[in-house]
Amino acid sequence: MDEIRDLTARSHAYLFGVIARAIIDTYGEQGVQAITDGVIKYGRQRGWRMAQRTVADGFKTSVLNYVAYSEWSADPGEMDFAIPAKNPDIQFMIKKCPWYEIWEENDLLKKYGYLYCKYIDIAIAYGYNPSIQFDVLESRGLGDTVCDMRMRNANVTEQEEKDLASRVHQLGCKAKMPWDYHCAHLFKTLWEVVVVGFGYTGFETMQKALQTFSAVYGKEASDALLKNMEVDFNAMPPYIGLDG
Repeated sequence: MDEIRDLTARSHAYLFGVIARAIIDTYGEQGVQAITDGVIKYGRQRGWRMAQRTVADGFKTSVLNYVAYSEWSADPGEMDFAIPAKNPDIQFMIKKCPWYEIWEENDLLKKYGYLYCKYIDIAIAYGYNPSIQFDVLESRGLGDTVCDMRMRNANVTEQEEKDLASRVHQLGCKAKMPWDYHCAHLFKTLWEVVVVGFGYTGFETMQKALQTFSAVYGKEASDALLKNMEVDFNAMPPYIGLDG
């Protein structure tokens, strides 16, 4: 995969926002459905890759391993994130994130960015293990003051909590993917949904969104997104394993 330099979670957020704006402003409710379908497909593929790593290490796709095998991490100071409860449900509480901030800064939240918040976490959990119940009770992207999300019926024991901490420590960054990978995956998935759904006009609209992204992050970054269209993002990339 061709490397895209200096991309971050904020880049990922901006890419989604400008694509969603271009598609929704052009196609209205059909555009909303296309972006929704794209987010769900993208999220399920991420969850499936997480599951493949989990199984490769000899573990079950449990709620706790879902937490351990997350594919991304934010830069220091980008997130205000906590897990205040693990029993009976694992609760994720988020008061700050780069997606919300970049969409607010660019007037992309209320009409466009909210679709990502509405579907992404549920889709990732489903891709990881369809039997996991993941509920979004509150979301800043949907107008709430915090994001409050629950993975139901985890019922984490004290020993399981120790095992999780040990696994997270042992994994370190082994299961993480860089933001160039996530940006390329997002772009390819939305491109596929839009071009299949709207044909040549969809292709033109995606090209315009890419030009908007390029104006901020540079032609090298936008060209690399196009070069990575052949990557199979539904497959687990090379992975050295927990003990590697």
